[in-house]
Amino acid sequence: MKPEKTFILLLIYFVILNGYIYSTGTYFLNGFLLLITGLISLFLFSSGIKIPGKIIGVNPDLFAKIILVLSIGLTIILLDTTTILEPGLTRLSYFFFVFLNIFKFVLFIALILSLTYLGEKSRIKSRFKYLLLISLFLSIAIILMSPNPYIDTFVGIKEGVLMLFRGINPYANKIDNIPLSPSYSSYFSYWPSVLLFNAPFVFLSGDPRFTSIVANMITAIVMHKILKKNSSGGSFSEILPLIYLFNPVSFLIIWKSWIDPLAICLFTLFVYFLLSNRRFISLIFLALATMTRQNLFLVWPLVWKFLPFKKRNIISLILPFLILMLPFYFWNPADFINNGILRYAAHFAPRYDSLSLNTFVHSFSSQDLDKRVYFGILSLIYGIVFVKMKRSLTGLILSSTVILFAVFLLGYFA
Repeated sequence: MKPEKTFILLLIYFVILNGYIYSTGTYFLNGFLLLITGLISLFLFSSGIKIPGKIIGVNPDLFAKIILVLSIGLTIILLDTTTILEPGLTRLSYFFFVFLNIFKFVLFIALILSLTYLGEKSRIKSRFKYLLLISLFLSIAIILMSPNPYIDTFVGIKEGVLMLFRGINPYANKIDNIPLSPSYSSYFSYWPSVLLFNAPFVFLSGDPRFTSIVANMITAIVMHKILKKNSSGGSFSEILPLIYLFNPVSFLIIWKSWIDPLAICLFTLFVYFLLSNRRFISLIFLALATMTRQNLFLVWPLVWKFLPFKKRNIISLILPFLILMLPFYFWNPADFINNGILRYAAHFAPRYDSLSLNTFVHSFSSQDLDKRVYFGILSLIYGIVFVKMKRSLTGLILSSTVILFAVFLLGYFA
């Protein structure tokens, strides 16, 4: 990709970043406007808007380094103001504030290390490895700071896995004492892949959040390998994985036990094996990612536009579904369909605290966004992106990003 295009993508990312980090996803008008700006810019970029052949002074490598430094700095500043200190949810450990001060100090070390990237040369040859280890340490520290948070996702995933260990169908039995939110039910309502990937960590540690930690590390390392192989030298292959790890809300995502790191990891492995021309394995990872985040079904038509529609490719996508889902289906068909498959089709009250178009509309009119309008806008965006998508891996990733971003931002629960 040309430096000008890389620079613009980084700029769009920085706009989007500033749209949600200050409220950690809770609605505020300025943040929503920044996110809409980011979505429109990304949509226009993916649709093939002409970029000037040369922009004077563009240095995407330097800009990426600045974003990394700012991300770590913002994490330090925002640490005390995020919901990591929210009363009633955190269930603080006895040494919480000791861990918090250590957390800040280690982040400060990470900030110093990130600043060394701004120079042309550095004597710290292993700074990338040091920053990976710091991210790993901080992620584990988050769990130690709050070992048993009262959060729907954490309780739901942990109890679902424990039910499975006891031979109880997690789709057929209610989870006791789960803090219900408008987008969560009292049953285990994720697909079996979430059980599969969280089971080892719940068994070993009793905490599903270690799944996210391992997933983030794998994502960063695989990103590094991809970029190192396909970039023209420099430190870009180190900076982008670090930007991902040190996103100001990445530790919050781990704390809340959201499944996004797992889905991103599986999708990254899909890209990695696709680049290695190992399509069968790559599509298995796409299937696993889709079972983790069902919105990824929207990516499938884009994939078929990029890949040949062959029997072998279809089998590699369908096989993981059959292996993981059929046992739970035959265990109790009705409960699996109702509490697992149809969960997203069920009616949940919209989240009026979410950074979404519906919240924006509701804040002015006290009315929800008409679903026909939502699906109409989304269909229009999807159609244009599909038609304009370039038959390349970069085009596939960019188009997928636009679609998934639009689904969340224009919806009711983002």
